[in-house]
Amino acid sequence: MHFQLLIFDLDNTLLETNDLEDGFRGFEYKGEQPLDYINRLRAKALERPQRVVYTLGFLVWLKEKYPLLKFGVFTRAPKVYTHTLLSLFYPDFHWDSIVTADDGVRPKPSPDGIQRSMASLGITDVSAVVMIGDGKVDINAAYAAGVWAVADTTTWPERHISDNYYVIERLPDAMIGDPQHLPIFLENPVDGWPLLEKLEYYKSNNPVGTPQRVEVINHFDKSGDDKKFVKVSVLGRRFRNDDLLATRRNWHPVSHEIEANKNAIIFPPHWIQSLRVCIGSDIGVQVGNPVVVTVIPARVGRTPRLENLLAQLSQSHASAPLTGIFGSVNLEFIPDVFAYTEGMRSNHGEHLGAKDRFINVRDHMIVRPGYSPHRKRYIVIDDVVTTGATLFYASHYLRDAGAVDVVLISLAKAVSV
Repeated sequence: MHFQLLIFDLDNTLLETNDLEDGFRGFEYKGEQPLDYINRLRAKALERPQRVVYTLGFLVWLKEKYPLLKFGVFTRAPKVYTHTLLSLFYPDFHWDSIVTADDGVRPKPSPDGIQRSMASLGITDVSAVVMIGDGKVDINAAYAAGVWAVADTTTWPERHISDNYYVIERLPDAMIGDPQHLPIFLENPVDGWPLLEKLEYYKSNNPVGTPQRVEVINHFDKSGDDKKFVKVSVLGRRFRNDDLLATRRNWHPVSHEIEANKNAIIFPPHWIQSLRVCIGSDIGVQVGNPVVVTVIPARVGRTPRLENLLAQLSQSHASAPLTGIFGSVNLEFIPDVFAYTEGMRSNHGEHLGAKDRFINVRDHMIVRPGYSPHRKRYIVIDDVVTTGATLFYASHYLRDAGAVDVVLISLAKAVSV
């Protein structure tokens, strides 16, 4: 087992604490607190029978299983609050590092607490550290520190709140729904990665019986027109090339691959394999419906990289045809379903904001004149989805023109913090 340090969030990760927010956890409770505060907190904490998510017995077992593994806590909660709860529910358990709101570090999503824990324990390898938490700030802090990010959804409500969706959109290294799943991650962390990244690691050969993770992420209209949201199936991550993510990006091969293949004619085999897996799992493809596979076209004067990708995908299907429930599938690969009108700007090159990106695509991307999508089914592929503007309008314009169904796939999602 590769890991040296596990860092846990406290609230709604180690313990379920929503009911302790008022009266115990706010900024005003930083610093020394009277004995009455401690007694009230202990009494309130013990009122809830299902308070503990990660039991003392489980953590002791984990420490016995991995005797060299260090355990830490990084929380935005005050120090007295944190130590009171830890001593109450984890008596005699040795935490190697505890960083709270009182300890002179910037709160999450800053990575300061993670970096302090590592420094105090003499750990320098970011790929040997895991941050486990339930919220967006936990995942962002992990990414900013360059360490592994694990989202524990045990305490998430059945009807997700906005922060839950923000976590999903950031594509953590793993998402676990029960503490018992953590040892599985520790033994085989790559198996939780999104499909494209996992296939890159395993050189296109996905181990039998392991997950094939494709996250479906909702993208909403940011133009102000309030069109219906679309769902995009995302196969991997691209960490943005900025200072905040530099450490994580350093050990993320797919981010580097995407940059290296901006003007490619031939793409890595695992790109093609991940698309084959995703397309082959579509129910419309599975039952043998005719499906057109197309791409978001290159801007005028740009290398037609997605058109090249589609040609390679088409050749792969011709050489080793995908199969469905009833045998052969009915796929047609058409690179030029869409076109642009004059005046189309570069979303990325001109650093357009979300609203301007949507308006730019809305006003300048069209279904190619003379082409009819009427009564047809589509799979539309993009390389990196940021705001989702191009795939958003690809779906709406095809449906407006009579398409029966539109499935959207992006090789990667741009991750920022």
